[in-house]
Amino acid sequence: MLIQNNLQEELTTISRIILNAKSSFDVVLFLNNDNHKKANLINKEKISSDFFRFVEVNFFRITIIELFKLFSSNKNDYYSFYSLGTRFNSGQKYDKLTISNDTLKSIRLLLKQSKNSIKKLMVLRNKVYAHSDQDFKNYIGIMDIKEINNLISISKTIFNNFYSETYKKEFFFDFPLGTPLDNLEHLFEKIEFYSSNYESVMLQQYDQMNKAIN
Repeated sequence: MLIQNNLQEELTTISRIILNAKSSFDVVLFLNNDNHKKANLINKEKISSDFFRFVEVNFFRITIIELFKLFSSNKNDYYSFYSLGTRFNSGQKYDKLTISNDTLKSIRLLLKQSKNSIKKLMVLRNKVYAHSDQDFKNYIGIMDIKEINNLISISKTIFNNFYSETYKKEFFFDFPLGTPLDNLEHLFEKIEFYSSNYESVMLQQYDQMNKAIN
C-alpha cells in the first residue's frame, strides 16, 4: 500500500508538470495567433507590445523547462519518464508492482521515435532557457510548434501507459479553469469591452459621480 501511495504521489507530480507545460504553451500559441483580434486591440489601446512579448517569452521558457523534466535521460532528473521506467526494474523501488514488458517497450519506442525532438528540447533548455550560452541566438527557433505539441501529446500518452497499467484505468487530462490562458482571454475580453463601449462606460461613471455628489 505504501508503494502504491508513493507511486501515486510521483504520478501526480508528473501530471502537474505536463499540465504546466501544456498551459504555458497554450499562452504562447494564443499570443502568436495572427488572426486573433488581440493584435488590433493592443494597437488600438496603445498597450505596450513589449509586455506581451515578455509574457510570451517567459511562458515559452516554462514550456521548454517543464517538458525537459519529462524527457531528460539524466538519472538525476527524478520525474523523467526514463527515471520512472527504471524504478520498475528488478531490485528497484517499484519492482513489486506489475507493469508489462509490452508497456515498457511501448514507452521506450515512443521515446526513441521522439529522439530528434528531445535532442532539440535539450539544446534549447541547456543553451537558451535554463542557461545562456554566448551563441544562444543560433538555437532559438530550432523547434517548431508542431514538434512541441507532439512532445506534449506524447508525454500524456506515456504518462497514461504508466498510469493505466498500474491502476487499470485511464487518467484524463481535463485542463482546469483558471489557467494562465483563461486569465489572458479574460483580460482581452475586458479590453475589447472598454474599447467598444468607452463612451457609454464613461457617461455611466459620470452619472454615478453626479448622483453621489447630489
